[in-house]
This record gives sequence, C-alpha cells and structure tokens, in this order.
Amino acid sequence: MGGSCPAVLIWGCTIGWQHNILHLYEYFWSPRTDPQVHLVTEMLGMDLRDWFKSRPQPLTERVASEVAKRVLSAIEFCHDHGVMHRDLKPDNILFKVGTLR
Repeated sequence: MGGSCPAVLIWGCTIGWQHNILHLYEYFWSPRTDPQVHLVTEMLGMDLRDWFKSRPQPLTERVASEVAKRVLSAIEFCHDHGVMHRDLKPDNILFKVGTLR
C-alpha cells in the first residue's frame, strides 16, 4: 500500500521543504504483512561517514565549517517545527557531490 507522507515519518510533507533535508516521495507499509516501512527518496550518492573515509586528506576548516553549518541548519529547521531526529550520526547524513542533505 502506497501513500503520501505520514506525519510521523517525514516532516517535509507536513511543515514544508528545507533544502538540507532529504525529500521523501512515497512510502510503502502494510502492518499486516510487513512490519517494515519502505521509503522512496531522492537518489543521493554517499553518507558522511563514507565520505570521511574516502578522503585522502583531513578536512580543511572551511569545508568542516560548511558541513557543520548545513547539518545544524537542517536540525534547527526540524526542531523549530517540533521534530526530533532520534538517530543522528554520520551514517544518516546523506549527500551527492556538491550538496549535503
């Protein structure tokens, strides 16, 4: 069973979009047959943890501050709208080259 965004799963559909937050397009869930929720999101390249590991050199202050600024901006947006991310870690910060979400 498909659906448009449930409030408990994605805040972008209930409080508007923010450019540093992953876009959820649809979800699939059937509690009778499958206890897992399957999310259809925009395609992104890698997570922050993998990106850290793949870098040949440490981050410069400028790059580190830009990453921190974008992550904190997304968290602030969520908190301003009463939404908390309960599993915030580098593995859950996704991005594609040139963007961070």
